[in-house]
Amino acid sequence: MKSTRGNAVILIIFVVVGILYFAISDALKGDNPFAVFLPQRRDEPAIATSGVTIQMLPSDESSEVFIPSAPKPTPKSPAPRSEPEPKPEPEGPVPTPPAGFTVAELSPFFERVTIRSLKRPTNFFRGSFVLSASSLLPEPTSITGWRVVTNQNDPFVIPSGVGEYLASGYSEGDVMLDPRGSTTVYGKKSPFGPNIRLNVCTGYLNNVFPISPLFPKRCPAAIDRSEITAFSGSCQSFLRSIRTCEEPNTILMSGFREDDIACFDYMQDRFGYGSCYRAHRNDEDFFTDTWYVWLDDVLPFDLKHDRVLLYDTAGLLVDEYVY
Repeated sequence: MKSTRGNAVILIIFVVVGILYFAISDALKGDNPFAVFLPQRRDEPAIATSGVTIQMLPSDESSEVFIPSAPKPTPKSPAPRSEPEPKPEPEGPVPTPPAGFTVAELSPFFERVTIRSLKRPTNFFRGSFVLSASSLLPEPTSITGWRVVTNQNDPFVIPSGVGEYLASGYSEGDVMLDPRGSTTVYGKKSPFGPNIRLNVCTGYLNNVFPISPLFPKRCPAAIDRSEITAFSGSCQSFLRSIRTCEEPNTILMSGFREDDIACFDYMQDRFGYGSCYRAHRNDEDFFTDTWYVWLDDVLPFDLKHDRVLLYDTAGLLVDEYVY
């Protein structure tokens, strides 16, 4: 009986020793989750871990127990400081204002639109001047409402005009000054009605209205030589004798009504402002960048010396002309 009990005790001891042996072996290898509670040997390098290590001193040797600690919060990086935006640099050199003016009183069109070719009134001429735009003008600009002032303090205003003239009817709008364009202002009443933007056909209007000075004669060719070769010789000679922007004499033209009706019909359809307008209105270069404007009275320029000031609609100085 005692022998059986003793064998059982020995068996239990072997089982406990085996369990402890494998547990300690696994803990030293790092595979046991309960290894944190087992003593750590001094001669073995510790594994770096975030936490607190507590030394426990048994009677024979010291041991350490590791207790994990809560992770420290990651410090937030400071927000980047916003640098002040640099002030925009002025575009180009600062203009020099005329005497009696400051830079703040200058128009955005200063040095971009200028007065030139001023002609003083005489006994037979009421005066004129030209407003000219440089290439620095960024886009077509309305000058209707711009004011001209002289030393006589008798201001006048640039009126409205017709951008596309039609003999059958038209509507008025602003006078638009194009980059590198010009507007000629005359001190007299318009000979035929509206202020007008010139086009390649306006030279024909010289034949209809008493325009002075004449519109430029830059009309497109009215005839095509290949189209008249079947006409009579006299008709071809007559057509080729007609100058640019001129119209055939109605009396001479009527002589072909019986002798060469095809020639007569051709002439009726090819000459004059209306015919030119219909044939070339859609051409890319139909409109020019030139306007003619007429006022109802003599321009108030001094006959000897004057200072002419041009203001935009905001009352800012555009240009000064001194003579």
